[in-house]
Amino acid sequence: VRPPPPAIHSPQDTTMATGYRMCKKWLLSSALIISVTLPVTLGMTTSMPAAPPPHVPPSHVPPPTTDRHELDCKLRALTLQRALEVRPGTASAVVSDALQLESLCGSDFNASPETEEVQRASSAAEAQSRRLRQAAIMSAAHIVTFVDPSRGNDSAPGTETSPHRTLAGSLAAMRSRRAAPPLASAAVVLRGGTHTVEKTIQLTAADSNLAIVGYPGEGATLSGGTPLGTLEWTQVSGARAQAGLYSAKLPTPTPVFDTLYQPSGRRAIRARHPNADPEVTDPGISGVCVQAGGLVTDDCPACADGYHCPGWIAALWQTDKPNPAASWGKPVPKPRNHPATLDEITSPQRMPGNNSGFPFPTKFPTWQLGNGGPLLGAFDPPSSFWGMDHPNAGAQWQWLSSISYPTKTTKVPGMAGPIDTANPPIVQGFHGGHWGGWTFEVKSAYQTNTTGTDSLELTFSKGGFQEARGSNKGAESFVENHMALLDGPREWYFNRTTSTLYFMSNGTAPPSSTGWVASNLETVLVVNGTQAAPVVNHVLNGVTVTHTAPVFLKPYMASLSGGDWAIRPTAAVILAGTENALVQDSIFDGVGGNAVLIKDYNRNATIADSEFVWVGESAIAAIGSTDKIDGFNTTSQPRGTHILRNLIHEVGIWGKQTAAYVQQMSCQTTVKNNVLFNGPRAGINFLDGFGGGNLVEANVAFNWVRETGDHGPFNSWDRQPYLTDIRTPGTPSLVPAQSNITKNLFLNSYSSTWPIDHDDGSCYYYDTKNFMVYGGYKNYMGHSKVVVDNIYVHPEWRAGSCGPAASLGMCVQDVGVTENSGWGEIWRNNTCIFGGAPTNAANLFLGDYSTGDVHLLNAGDNTYLAPGTPTLNVTMTFGSHTKAPLTVAQTAGMDIGSTVGPNPTADEVVAMGKTLLGMQKL
Repeated sequence: VRPPPPAIHSPQDTTMATGYRMCKKWLLSSALIISVTLPVTLGMTTSMPAAPPPHVPPSHVPPPTTDRHELDCKLRALTLQRALEVRPGTASAVVSDALQLESLCGSDFNASPETEEVQRASSAAEAQSRRLRQAAIMSAAHIVTFVDPSRGNDSAPGTETSPHRTLAGSLAAMRSRRAAPPLASAAVVLRGGTHTVEKTIQLTAADSNLAIVGYPGEGATLSGGTPLGTLEWTQVSGARAQAGLYSAKLPTPTPVFDTLYQPSGRRAIRARHPNADPEVTDPGISGVCVQAGGLVTDDCPACADGYHCPGWIAALWQTDKPNPAASWGKPVPKPRNHPATLDEITSPQRMPGNNSGFPFPTKFPTWQLGNGGPLLGAFDPPSSFWGMDHPNAGAQWQWLSSISYPTKTTKVPGMAGPIDTANPPIVQGFHGGHWGGWTFEVKSAYQTNTTGTDSLELTFSKGGFQEARGSNKGAESFVENHMALLDGPREWYFNRTTSTLYFMSNGTAPPSSTGWVASNLETVLVVNGTQAAPVVNHVLNGVTVTHTAPVFLKPYMASLSGGDWAIRPTAAVILAGTENALVQDSIFDGVGGNAVLIKDYNRNATIADSEFVWVGESAIAAIGSTDKIDGFNTTSQPRGTHILRNLIHEVGIWGKQTAAYVQQMSCQTTVKNNVLFNGPRAGINFLDGFGGGNLVEANVAFNWVRETGDHGPFNSWDRQPYLTDIRTPGTPSLVPAQSNITKNLFLNSYSSTWPIDHDDGSCYYYDTKNFMVYGGYKNYMGHSKVVVDNIYVHPEWRAGSCGPAASLGMCVQDVGVTENSGWGEIWRNNTCIFGGAPTNAANLFLGDYSTGDVHLLNAGDNTYLAPGTPTLNVTMTFGSHTKAPLTVAQTAGMDIGSTVGPNPTADEVVAMGKTLLGMQKL
């Protein structure tokens, strides 16, 4: 049930609809361009109302300063408790480890024995529920076949005692039994073991009312890999001999593969420099490029060093990095003789007049798209909002052509010479602003001595299209997939010409001879209907999906809807043209690309009660399509999608512009009761405002934006207008339905900046009753958002912010407000807790109101809890960037009715969070 709108603004009378792209320099500057605007409601003028006397408690006696470490630990313990509550059955040890409760806070902050007992009972109950759901699917089906990979035969009848051997064979037999409509309900039951899928399974409308279900309690796995059989390892001798280095001949023809899975199920590490494991965060061997000082501690020991990347090489342009060892080449110039073609629709547009629903101008009024030009050969299709010659609020996409490494600081000079064109090296790197990651295929490698120092220069044949913005600068990088780099434990290299696999054993004993799997398929299952002939009531339940191929050099689709991201529009499981599809009680472990893709026409698809872990790209993505601006006559989008009760963690192993859930041109989505942590960028990302009507409720998200910057656990953009009737059925409009974000616990850590990042043009949101730790409220170039009854805990302790008053550590940041944005913004009845050692409370402020602002924030009746005296500690910047105490600001008509109180204790903060979220007493 969606929460009702606040009394101050109902959805229908909220005439509230839209960038800026933060640059790295801005992130590191002072907060003088950040603005908090003044109270106004739609229809009001911007003149100041008469101000009542300031409402400040007469005697404000500060209590002892709240211990920062104590509060941080108790907030992490609260996060664990909330995670176990919103998703019963979640393993507490997994969440506790990600929160680093024991290592940072000690065992006293782990789940209590009472909570552990409740959790064990909950886990047992959830496991029983899963088995009962699987049994119910089997018993409800009119036709049932069984598949057993170890003792089955596809010529058998497919009964429980005489099963088929392969899923493909069982589906073929099932289709022959269901040839005549109406289609009786059917189930293909997978017995325990690994079911190798040699060719992607394709289901059509003729497979409606069909379930693929794991046998209760047995553990069925769908593998997109190729078993390598029994390998005869021999120790490498001669010039390539190294301790622990072994080789084995693979049978020919051997499929091309980019991932090798060890018998343990873990990915082996493709030969690389610097040596690191992308699935480990331990210092010294971690391939995760995390921001140093990202965890909130008293001393923030490494903030000045920026990102802590032992497995990456810093770039020369990163002046804050010690001894940088790489220099990115110049970007490929924009093709002057082949400029992008601008496709623009000027009517309708998001501007006042003609009953548009927009009382004021907007920052992003028209639908625009760039086609061709620099996008040719990069994206599929060669179209992007960022392909335009002059995109609104940004620059045209471009990619870098090379990178150079000084030989004295790296081990990569051994790569100089001819490149194996059958299996070229790869460079993985970060966008210069840490907005995502890039992958490049190396075309040539040669030594240079142009600066008096020998360097290895690698030129690229393709790549850089794994994010949509592009840049003329790069950041950290590493090189992989070359025999000269094979020198670390668990590293491997495959010589495709000789079909020889090399592996560096972690010890003196040879590797195991069996259990090795090479990635093969990108997709194991496609449920492929159409809007005219959808696949109805498909169920995938109780299976593990694994061993699918990475996608980082396959064609990506740049955001057509104005978002920053590019997405590979495939996945291990694809739902396209479905109605009432259900993926439930499943595990996606070690897939190379996206785990689940909901593509184009889908209605009421549900992804529930599943776990996603060690995912190469995003866990779940929903991507629709339109006829340009028209999403009213063209309804080929995911609508009514439900993402429920999932555990999603360790995503973005390869792709760094990835999320637990991301949607583009999709609407009416419910994301509820999920536990989300450990990813490189935003946890939940809405690339546009298409249609609206979304609900994000009761999720727990933390440890996002670990490897990038300028994002938060939730992120949104809205740069493109779309015509839909979601707000008023039957009546097309550019005004979307209101989306609600409520009762979430978002904990900022690592490089997270805002818990809810309403970025360029975001509009028509109702944010309420969220408990947000280490971040404040943000609007940028958007409008029409109602933000009420939230709690913000110490935004000035934002991850990575050391010392007093970090530039982004404010309660309110209403940014970039001009004549075409900032209207209809409401920030009322919120509580912001800030100040206290080790920060200098006197330097903290709520925001920055600049003289360029036109539309004024409807702020009031908020509560600010800060130490010391309010005249020093609660200040607002306004006018010509002049700071003044809140009492003076209220005299000028700002933030009327807001009050100041003392800092609560750590236990009081936790109690406030529990009350706000309606938590049980575990």
